[in-house]
Amino acid sequence: MTTNNVTTPRPERKGLGEGQLMKGRLGKCLLLCIVLLLGLFTSCGDDEDKEASMRAALVGAWEEEATNDSILRYAKCVIEFSADGTMTGYTKFPVDFRDTYEGELDRTAIDDEGYLAKARGRWSIDGDGYTYNVVDGYSHSRYGDWEWHPVGYTTSLIIRKGILYLYRYNAQNDDPYYEAYHKIDN
Repeated sequence: MTTNNVTTPRPERKGLGEGQLMKGRLGKCLLLCIVLLLGLFTSCGDDEDKEASMRAALVGAWEEEATNDSILRYAKCVIEFSADGTMTGYTKFPVDFRDTYEGELDRTAIDDEGYLAKARGRWSIDGDGYTYNVVDGYSHSRYGDWEWHPVGYTTSLIIRKGILYLYRYNAQNDDPYYEAYHKIDN
């Protein structure tokens, strides 16, 4: 109790000396620090586990699910993601496709091995999804020859229920859409 700037001494706890009170406070402080550190390490471990799980889910070869209303239903469109963060991809028709197809496809857009296009680039984890960056591509229709050319195309992708969805834009009207891929064995 305080009266006229005079403080009444605090009653001592029975059986506890001043040194024991300090040890008790230090022990509580130490215990609190240990609990906080364990929480920090656990949360870092969770982030590392999530990243490792996301890497494992993506690494491998993925084939586009064909659409019936596209010329690409005759092709095999594959993207391969490597553990080192690189990716390759291709769209390939059967070798004899140029000679047997009777539609409106410009046959010069397919090379002698059946490739319509190839791509190389990098991928990375971006939050709950991935970033996909095509560094260079190999195609005829855009450049008029069969050389590798810089592309610099970046987009995103996600994996939901075992299906990879690659985010794209329709070049004709800028409408966004996803291409769906399923994982295949190499």
